[in-house]
This record gives sequence, C-alpha cells and structure tokens, in this order.
Amino acid sequence: MHQPSSCTFGGSRLDVLYITSAREGLDLSDGDPVHAIDQLGAVGMPSTAFAG
Repeated sequence: MHQPSSCTFGGSRLDVLYITSAREGLDLSDGDPVHAIDQLGAVGMPSTAFAG
C-alpha cells in the first residue's frame, strides 16, 4: 500500500478496516487505492449523529 491517507471501520459488525490511499502521484497499476483488512480481531464503534 502506498500513500495511506485515511482509515475507518465498516462492515455489518464494524470489523473490517478500510484504508484509502491518496491518488495524487499514485501509480494505479500498483493496485486498488482502497484496501480492506478483515482479520484484525478488532472492531470499531458505531457513529453518533451530530445533534446540532
């Protein structure tokens, strides 16, 4: 993975880590700019809506 830029948990149980790569200067022949890792043994927390 090149130029990691952001990460977030997703999936129905929030147990998949998604990592994005910055596209500027990225050679897309190196692979997909979004990577999913699903065997971390960790889970994210649900988000809460902004109240105002």
